[in-house]
Amino acid sequence: MPSNPKKSDWPEALHDAVTNIGKTLVSAKVEDKPASPPVDLSGPIMDDPVQQQIEYLRRKMKGYYEDETKHSKTQKEIEDQKKVQEEVLQLITKLGSKEFTSREHASNRLEEIGEAAKIQLKKAAEMQDGADLEVVTRARRLLVPLDAIDKERMGNLATTITSLGYRGAKAKNAVPDLIKLFADENRDLRKTIILTLGQIGPDAKDAVPVLIKILETPQQKTNVLDLKIPAIVALGQIGSKDAVPQLIDELKGNDPTYRQYTAMALGQIKEIQHSLPALTFALGDEKVFDVKKEIINSIGNFGAAAKSAVPALLEVKNAKAPIFDDDHPSAGMEFYQIKELAIEAIKKIEHPKPPGEMVSPSDQGHPKEESPFLLPPAQILPPLPPPPIPTSRRGK
Repeated sequence: MPSNPKKSDWPEALHDAVTNIGKTLVSAKVEDKPASPPVDLSGPIMDDPVQQQIEYLRRKMKGYYEDETKHSKTQKEIEDQKKVQEEVLQLITKLGSKEFTSREHASNRLEEIGEAAKIQLKKAAEMQDGADLEVVTRARRLLVPLDAIDKERMGNLATTITSLGYRGAKAKNAVPDLIKLFADENRDLRKTIILTLGQIGPDAKDAVPVLIKILETPQQKTNVLDLKIPAIVALGQIGSKDAVPQLIDELKGNDPTYRQYTAMALGQIKEIQHSLPALTFALGDEKVFDVKKEIINSIGNFGAAAKSAVPALLEVKNAKAPIFDDDHPSAGMEFYQIKELAIEAIKKIEHPKPPGEMVSPSDQGHPKEESPFLLPPAQILPPLPPPPIPTSRRGK
């Protein structure tokens, strides 16, 4: 048996070892392996990247909503599920037991059951009158890992849904799946679905009843998680006239943010019989600058069809400036900006541009009207002559 080399001999020993390994590799025979069969990438799913995303979404949905994706459950599955729920209720009761070992056993068993115990644990985690503090504390502790799993799954779903929205109308085949997924209680996920449906556009018309139902649901206040504003925006992007009655109700509401987005949506849908009179009437009553601005823009979007609204726009244009309050320094600027918008809307109605073309009014034979509310351009004056060279008094 060869002895280990000394420290001084390590470089030479390492060189010999590497050389021997190299000779072994060179002399080794490499057997020819049969080539793997080519992967078949043909077919509609592989050829269409949008369809790939839709199939991926469906797989994610199946993983998250495993029970819901089954068309029917066998009698045994129903009985087993019932037994599990009965056991969960008994275990939650034992979370408040006087014996520590009994409480620990119930916690461990509920942790093993996992997702199936989540609904009952949520109910137990709510602090209500007469609730056992020990039960509430343990239920909340057990929900932490379950909520973390849900958050991760929801994040993956939301990312997939958002990517479909970037595809626009090409993702129309995903609309039935998005409508089904909207039944989830997670507000962030539902908001993502609504925004994606709006990006798909008119091909998402099957989702209009779901979006209308959101408008009919009372909401406490406007906030980031509010579903009503995304629903209003989506209805405008889809352009369904079925939503006009509900949108007109929102235009009459007390919340200025809802009124602003509703006016924008009605201008996108362009339904003449009901929405145009509603916008015209709202123009005379509206006091909030941002809302009034959107109302005027939306009326202008109707083009020549909005001739009945011209008198109301002229009234805005010819309005006399009031005495502005010092507490609102931007009121004067907003007043004249509203006048400018009214002038532009009247131009769109009286001299509509051909669809699909960007033609200025002067190119159509209509002289461009200068705004009476803008200051005239500064006149270019000739340069001043150079100053005279001072003369010295010494020579006098």
